[in-house]
Order: sequence, then structure tokens, then C-alpha cells
Amino acid sequence: MKRTQPSKRTFIVNALGFLIAAGFIGLNITTARAAGQVDPQFDGTWVGVETFMPPSHQVQWKHQNPQYRTTLSISNSGQLLRVLSGFVPGRYWVDPKSTGNTLIFHGNNGKYGRNLCRLQLSADGNALKESGIAVFTIAHPLVDGFSNRPVYTTTSQVYATFRRAGR
Repeated sequence: MKRTQPSKRTFIVNALGFLIAAGFIGLNITTARAAGQVDPQFDGTWVGVETFMPPSHQVQWKHQNPQYRTTLSISNSGQLLRVLSGFVPGRYWVDPKSTGNTLIFHGNNGKYGRNLCRLQLSADGNALKESGIAVFTIAHPLVDGFSNRPVYTTTSQVYATFRRAGR
């Protein structure tokens, strides 16, 4: 069987198709990176008090709504968020939908955690406002039939204002 050389036209069409495909891939990568970029002023250490407000029909607190003094560490241009102290310390996932002056994060330790939490950076870059949902387990009069442990899992709104404690 005799092999023939591809024509110049076939070569040009294939090369053009490759360049268009490469361009779309490059555009998608650039768009994905740009969509997840937050203001670099998020980076630093932040201190504040988180207040948890469960729906009144779920839980009645004996005294006041629970509060936790919380320290956050944000680094890598807003791509890495750690709770150093407070409610559920650990590393949290930063959502790729975060952009500009809004950082969206979530995470848990299997029992407690945060979901759809937003940090809004102030215009001067020295304060963060947090709002979101916390999930936690508390003691409750109901008894788990298998282990006889009083448990109750609930969700709560969480609010806080954090002040910059360092860069």
C-alpha cells in the first residue's frame, strides 16, 4: 500500500483546529483563575467574636446565644483559610466563586462545621464581616436509642466582625 503525503490544505486545517482548541483551553484556564481571585488585602490574621443564632423554634438557650472568640489566618492571596482558635479550628475550603472583596468558605470536622460562610472585606481593608451557617451538635432532652447519649444536631446563623491583628 502506497503512503501519500497529506496535502497542504489538510495540514493547515489540522493546525488551525489545534490552535483554536488550545486557545479555548487557555481562555478557560484564565477565566477559572480570574473567577477565584480575591483582594490580596484578605491575607493576614483576624480576630473577632462569632455569635451563633439558631432558629428560635429549634433551640432555646438558657442564657444568651453562644459566642466564640475566633482567630482566622488567611494566606496565599485568599486561597487558604484557617481557623486558629474558636469554633471548629482547622483548615477550610475556599470556594472558587470567591471574588473581589468576598471570600466564600466551608468545611467541617464530621460533627461540627461551617457552610456557605462569607467574609466581606471592608473598604479600608481592616475589617471583615462574616455571615453564614454553622452546624453543631448539642445536648438535648431527646435520647439516641442506640447509645443513650443526649444529642441534637442543629443549624445556626453565624455572624461576626473581625479586625486585622497582623499581616
